[in-house]
Amino acid sequence: SGRIADGGAIVAYCGDDYRIRSGSQLTLTVTDVGGAIYSRLNGIGTANLSFGASRNGLQPAAISGTIASLSQAGSGASQTLSVVVEIDGAGDYLRPAEDYIWQIESEQTHGSEVDQVVEMEGTLALRRRVV
Repeated sequence: SGRIADGGAIVAYCGDDYRIRSGSQLTLTVTDVGGAIYSRLNGIGTANLSFGASRNGLQPAAISGTIASLSQAGSGASQTLSVVVEIDGAGDYLRPAEDYIWQIESEQTHGSEVDQVVEMEGTLALRRRVV
């Protein structure tokens, strides 16, 4: 809704938290025909998924968070996946800019091997709060 545009573009404000307890979590809703994305992410589990956003030249996950929940709605061609993201602080020390990229990454351990895969990505515009 307000902070999420079609296609997963996010608008965040420096220093804001986006947590369920503050009622400001971010919900990313994407088209998921047949539920394939939901099935994959749900199979991985929210504990093994993470959210991060950064710009070129900054450390990875300059803005980071967790995946609180996954849900699906609708069916067939109109089926959607909603991913609820919690961010503790939206880069209160970062420069506002419009060229951040967000990603949801999975991490799975198989014996001594660790697989990390980018599952979803989009754009994030970090803006200065003006009062």
